[in-house]
Amino acid sequence: MPHILDVTGDDIAKLRDEDLRTLVARLALAELGARGLPLSAVTAGGHQDASDGGIDVSVECTVPLVGADFIPRMVTGFQVKRPDMKPVGIKAEMRPKGDLRPSIKALIAQGGAYVMVSAQGSVTKTRLDERRAAIVDAVSDETDAGNLASDFYDRDRLATWANHYPGVASWVRSRSGRGVAGWSAPGMWIGTSVNRDLPFLTDDNTCVVDETNSPPESVPVIEGIARLRKILSQPCECVRLVGLSGLGKTRLVQALFENAIGTSALDPGVTLYTDYGTEPATSARDLAQQLVEEGMRAILVVDNCNAATHAVLTAICRSDGSRLSLLTVEYDVSDDEPEETNVFRLQSASPDIVTEWLARAHPSVSRVNAATIASISDGNFRVAGALAGTVRKGETLGQLRSDDLFDRLFRQRKVDDQSLRMDAEDLALLYSVDTAMDADGGELSHMARLRNGTADGLFASLATLAERGIVQARGRWRAVLPHAIANRLTARALKRIRPEALDGFIAVLPRRMLHSFMHRIGYLHDVDEAQALMKRLMAPGGRFGDLASLDIAGIRLLTMAAPIAPEAVLSRATTTLTLDVLRAMDRIECLGTWVRLIHALAFDASSFDQAATLLARCVIAEGTKARYHEARRTFAALFQIQLSGTHATPDMRRTFVRMLATMPAVAACVPVALDSLLDANGNSSVWHAGFGARPRDWGWLPSTDEDVGAWFQDAIALTVELASDALDAGSLLARHFGTLWRLEPCQDALEAAVDRLSETGVWIEGWIAALRTQYLIRLVQAPADPRLARLIERLAPSDLFDRARGVVLNPNAGNDDDDSELAQGGEPGWGKADAAAFAIGRELALDEASRTAFLPRLVDTDGWTRAYPCGYGLAEGAVDPGAIWTELLDLFRTDIERTKNATVLMGFVRAWQARDASSADAALEDLSTDADVSRFLPALESVDVPGEAGLERLIGLAKQGIVPAGYFLPLRHALRRAPPGRVADLLREIGMLPNGPAVALEVLHGRLYQEKSDQELTDPALVDAGRFLFNRFDFSSMTTMRDYYMELLIAVCLAGTDGAPAAKATCLRLLDGFDTSRLHPHDCTHTLPALFTVQPKVALDVLLLAGTNDQTRRYWLASHPFAEPLSNVPSTTLVDWAGAEPVLRFDALSAHMVLYVEKRAAAQGTLSRTFLDVLEHAPDGRSFLGTVFHRLQPKTCSTTLAALIELRVTELRSLDPPSPSVLRWLDDRADDIARWMDSERTRTREDEQAFE
Repeated sequence: MPHILDVTGDDIAKLRDEDLRTLVARLALAELGARGLPLSAVTAGGHQDASDGGIDVSVECTVPLVGADFIPRMVTGFQVKRPDMKPVGIKAEMRPKGDLRPSIKALIAQGGAYVMVSAQGSVTKTRLDERRAAIVDAVSDETDAGNLASDFYDRDRLATWANHYPGVASWVRSRSGRGVAGWSAPGMWIGTSVNRDLPFLTDDNTCVVDETNSPPESVPVIEGIARLRKILSQPCECVRLVGLSGLGKTRLVQALFENAIGTSALDPGVTLYTDYGTEPATSARDLAQQLVEEGMRAILVVDNCNAATHAVLTAICRSDGSRLSLLTVEYDVSDDEPEETNVFRLQSASPDIVTEWLARAHPSVSRVNAATIASISDGNFRVAGALAGTVRKGETLGQLRSDDLFDRLFRQRKVDDQSLRMDAEDLALLYSVDTAMDADGGELSHMARLRNGTADGLFASLATLAERGIVQARGRWRAVLPHAIANRLTARALKRIRPEALDGFIAVLPRRMLHSFMHRIGYLHDVDEAQALMKRLMAPGGRFGDLASLDIAGIRLLTMAAPIAPEAVLSRATTTLTLDVLRAMDRIECLGTWVRLIHALAFDASSFDQAATLLARCVIAEGTKARYHEARRTFAALFQIQLSGTHATPDMRRTFVRMLATMPAVAACVPVALDSLLDANGNSSVWHAGFGARPRDWGWLPSTDEDVGAWFQDAIALTVELASDALDAGSLLARHFGTLWRLEPCQDALEAAVDRLSETGVWIEGWIAALRTQYLIRLVQAPADPRLARLIERLAPSDLFDRARGVVLNPNAGNDDDDSELAQGGEPGWGKADAAAFAIGRELALDEASRTAFLPRLVDTDGWTRAYPCGYGLAEGAVDPGAIWTELLDLFRTDIERTKNATVLMGFVRAWQARDASSADAALEDLSTDADVSRFLPALESVDVPGEAGLERLIGLAKQGIVPAGYFLPLRHALRRAPPGRVADLLREIGMLPNGPAVALEVLHGRLYQEKSDQELTDPALVDAGRFLFNRFDFSSMTTMRDYYMELLIAVCLAGTDGAPAAKATCLRLLDGFDTSRLHPHDCTHTLPALFTVQPKVALDVLLLAGTNDQTRRYWLASHPFAEPLSNVPSTTLVDWAGAEPVLRFDALSAHMVLYVEKRAAAQGTLSRTFLDVLEHAPDGRSFLGTVFHRLQPKTCSTTLAALIELRVTELRSLDPPSPSVLRWLDDRADDIARWMDSERTRTREDEQAFE
């Protein structure tokens, strides 16, 4: 159990009588719930000392208790007593007036268990045995007494039981007066029930939006509660509950645990609740991490949780070994919520519900006044409550205007407090305000300048406003909430402040305050003064006057302000953000931020064409090499049938695609749009949270099945309509054929598409797609589709050329389990589709016309094809293989600069060698001296282990130096059985070519890997060749795969005394690469450990004694690149090496070694025993350990840094055997560590409490 929640026997002893019975009942519920057993089995009786039959808490389970601990039997009775029960008292309690209680007799008859619980007792093992014996003795005269299991739980055993369930432990501590500040279990516990003072109010109009679904779904609040309960009952699930401040989110959370609301209430016994508005003593992330480390099941509920903290908690809850569920609550959802989050949004309550709530929460307010308040509160309970607090007993609000009623919030002793109201208006200009003071006076000082006030005066006003419920506090942060009040106050401030004064105020705002100001005014699109301000901001010389020059921070500010004038922003962006401007953006984040803003601007149908055109420009500017293709995904989303984020009608979107096809600069985006229009597989949302106060949803949605059918029918027709040389409509339709065919209304449209696309030839992709669809129908054992079968007959190619296109060029043609017409003939051991390609090759060998038409396409096709079996068939079916060989080579002689697919040659040579080895060998001999095609020789020799003649050809080819080294890579897996001496000669010759050492080392790795698998020794000739290559290898050409290869290459080639010179040269070359920034240590995650393992002293001499005078070297050394490799070197080796020059070398080891080795699999870090062993031999242990920051600071941290430092310090103080050097160092640095931890706790707390 995490120490901050530990319950002790003393805590149990302080509980009142009724709390004891509730505790045992909740523990029984938690125990059953943890094992998935029915909670209805638990009942709780009356007062402990009442004459109630002797059983206070009863368990009557109808299913076996598998793995139960503190509940001994399916039927168990607990008698709960506060006093210490001695043996004499036990017998008197069980046998009042000498007779055994009937309830205990019933337990005997049922083969149940009887447990006596004593809150005051704390007994030794001997005393425990005496009490157990007393229970047994009390029933000894019963006939079947042996059927009864019995036990005695004292306060310490009860505390042990409570510590299994964090919610229960928290509740016990709070009831015993030792609660953990800021943390509690939810609800009021009475027996087996969880209640609240006020009932949960709802009606048919109150709803929750489940944004987890696609599309999001509005459901009645009771259904929403059921869904939340189902999700949170599963470990590792994370939920974000959002909604405007004051709508009742916290009350909804409480309802999740109340038995009286719906079914399957969540167990508060495993739940911990905190509100970041109350500054919990322990952060949620620290507690979550501790719970995961303890392996405890818990539901963590964090109210007023900002997005950054939610993301951290989500990562912890979904980490390995976690049994946590997470529910966080906030007033809105951010753009960057983790994908694993289930988002639910609470909508405003109906006026009737608010009226009913006011009647219960504020009984002095009449029904008439409650209705008046509810009518202007817009479903917001906090607004309604604040207004209700201003109503005097007997007062009638009558026909007060909403402004008059609103002004009552600022009354002081029946007189309007104008100064308080104006302070509130000024403070509302910021979404949140930092009350901390700094050298410039802090944010309150900036705000006070608006009216020549003081920071202290504003702070006092904040306190008053907080008392009235319209300011929320989180640590040093304050925010005027709810939004309904804050937005109205901001609008008043804008009306009151002169434009020149406001502009001056904005101009000098620090970045955070400016961000907060824009965040707030973005909600005021219907306020004239806000619109006027936006015009000034967008005027020449204004903050947004030149959109092209905005950096990432400026674009984000514009995004927040854009809801005020979306049309103006879109118009300016359309004229300013040309393709050249977008391409010139120096950071991909800028383009991505623009993409998100433009997508938001596309919401209204009237803005769609402009916004979509601008997004198309972004797609072109993003290019094809972008990592995430955010522009492409967002543009495509506009053309989805659902979750598009736009209300442009289907016809408007299709019209736009037609227009797009006529715009050369962005016409490349047409396939992207069509692909999305045709996608019937279910869409994902790229919708971004919120757009000021403007209404936003997920865009146009089809309302009927007819709408769905019409969408896809029209999309198919549009795709066919736009078919051209530039638009491969056939491939697009084929990609979606299967899902579209399942929609019956689309079948006519697809058949019409077949007619149109077949006018220019056979639609091969359509044929393959239809066959695949037919196969999948059979796979799921659905009824055969005769209409589809007829369509396949129509699509089937009839001549050899088209069949070759369909089978050989199409990687999706056929399936190894498919018995369609594709799978006919072939060689044993081949897949059926490959066999079909082989058969087509045989036919092509005898059909010159088809061969002449098809082979150029085959050799010019990029990507994967079935060229190998086709080539094999060509050779086998040829009457004169040499003639066809000549035909093939002629195709490779033309357009030499263009990449050609030589796979057909490989298949051809393989079959030719089997048919006539001498002729095939002669052809390869001729090819080796043919400058136009000799580059393909290594690939052709790799189809089998090259013989002596083949190796001679390859060596001679490499010596010529006319073939780039990369063409030799196919030999990686072909030289296993080749003579090692000749292989070594070949590797040396390849190594002499430009970039040859890298290629030759990869080829050598292939040979070494196969030898290792066969457990064979490597020939010395190959080892020498490897050293030769290492001496020439340019490490700036390092790739992830080459780094992986290095581990084996170094182990074989650089080992031993003979390998030391090459190892030294390798280390020097690495060091040069690091220093010149052509290489980074992170690129050598296998290379460096291998060097330190195979040649530790060489690596130590070169890499650790290189010095740190160079600035570039200091930069890359800061990441401790040698730390992990050094941790794997035996400590004796390190100590021996350092002993040669103790002062210099121990200092070097100190600089490069780490106390904690951090790997991806263990983010918290593992204590390095190697470091500790070396430390004990260091001349000066404290100097070797260095500063606490250098030694204890982690690279990454899944918990708070303060918690991790504390964990590491505790571990170091508990070393076994202890380290005197470490203990002295910790004592000397204790003050530094304490200050560091305090600083980190403060920083973490402030980050978690921020509103923005």
